[in-house]
Amino acid sequence: MAFALGNTLLTSAYSVANNLPNQIFELLAGGIISSVFLPMYLSEREKEGQAAASDFASNLFSIGLVVLGAVSLLATLFAPQLVFTQTFLSQDLEPEAVRMAGFFFRYFAIQVLFYGMGGLMSSLLNAHREFFWPMAGPIFNNLVVIVTMFSYPFVSNANTELARICLAIGTTLGVAVSFAVQIPALLRLRIPLRFHIRLRDQALKESLAMALPVSAFVMINLIVASVLNAVALKTSATGPATIQYAWLWYQLPYGLIAVALSTALFTEMAEASAATDLEKLRDNVRIGLRNTLFFIVPLAVAIIVLAKPLAGLYHAGEFTEHDVSIVSQVLRVWCIALPFFAGYRFLYRVFSSLRDLKLFIVIDFVGRIVQITLYILLSGGAGRWPGWGLIGLALTDAIAHFILLVAMLLLLRTKIGQFGLSQIVIDILKYIVAALVAASLPLLLSLLGFEPRAASIATSFITVLAWGSYILVIYYFVCRVLRLTEIEMINSLLSRLFRRT
Repeated sequence: MAFALGNTLLTSAYSVANNLPNQIFELLAGGIISSVFLPMYLSEREKEGQAAASDFASNLFSIGLVVLGAVSLLATLFAPQLVFTQTFLSQDLEPEAVRMAGFFFRYFAIQVLFYGMGGLMSSLLNAHREFFWPMAGPIFNNLVVIVTMFSYPFVSNANTELARICLAIGTTLGVAVSFAVQIPALLRLRIPLRFHIRLRDQALKESLAMALPVSAFVMINLIVASVLNAVALKTSATGPATIQYAWLWYQLPYGLIAVALSTALFTEMAEASAATDLEKLRDNVRIGLRNTLFFIVPLAVAIIVLAKPLAGLYHAGEFTEHDVSIVSQVLRVWCIALPFFAGYRFLYRVFSSLRDLKLFIVIDFVGRIVQITLYILLSGGAGRWPGWGLIGLALTDAIAHFILLVAMLLLLRTKIGQFGLSQIVIDILKYIVAALVAASLPLLLSLLGFEPRAASIATSFITVLAWGSYILVIYYFVCRVLRLTEIEMINSLLSRLFRRT
């Protein structure tokens, strides 16, 4: 994307349009699929047997196919109105970006259907402890989009309009492939799925009742995302593009570590909740929080220290040295929020496994109102003072997710009893100390002006590889000195790895 599009108005339009299908899917069905379907399916299997669980899955698949197919069609027809939800502050300021976003979204709308059916398949596979293909699907998506992006400049030299059509079709094809690669794994499970719609099904009614607070959670989060896009575009024509480039590095450790852990543990926690085994649930909460933050904290600190060379890995084609500087500044501040964000999203999974999200949603709603207010104030969007632009948006996320994480930890303790929160907090402080010690040398050199310039991808890559490895190795040894229990897990993984080699 950096090579093909750069950090430009076109990239902003593409990013806004590409995020919309995911947002629409999350609003309509994402809550049911990600937070309700798996616990309900396991509960049906536990109480009524596999046949009843398969019948429930068939019903939801059939409804999803019809409803999301219809929504995709309507979204294509009303593309300008939906794009307005992301650009309402900049209709007059950036009319070309708004127009191009509408063009792209007409091609992207069908993604809503692929996201929905793919999400249902992923949840069903996860319920049977099949994790590989749901996690591998996005890899194939990315491969298709990479090929599309590399071809864009060459097609654009011949025909700009055709190049944009190819870009739109290739992006949507990537989502379709991500959905399709999961089908063989689902077929191997031999679950007797069939097309039938039964709106009076009791399990469906319970799912919809559970989904109401989830839908409220999704709605407020989508409003937050819309305000973020709108304020970013008002701040700068390249604002959404800058946010997108920073987000890719910001979410990488979260996607690699936190999502993998929470996905696996979600199945275990949902089973423990269905069996009313609170002790097992508490054990999984402790494991999930500790392991998530044990990995996320040093990676967040490493990204903060190495933000410029990481952004330098985009330095190709249309992506300039100035773009490297802007993206690295946003990324550096944004990663302060990463441990809070990862911990908070894990707790969302915990409450989903409990099938008790009402109070969680109320607290989240209040926190998101604060977040939206800070977006406008700290970015300077209110117009009364200049603010900090895109940096203000990143800083807002750190403040909001810290507040939400603390509030949800305290709420969880009232729901499941003592789960060792005090010890977890002490260990998290140790993770932070170990990460700061590990990053102290590269940070000091950077402050003294010895930070390598992001002159090329090669220089950036060598810098990231060398200093990133250094930070993680020192972090490991400091954690050993502090006698953190997670080191035993790392030692076990390393010994297994060396035995294989």
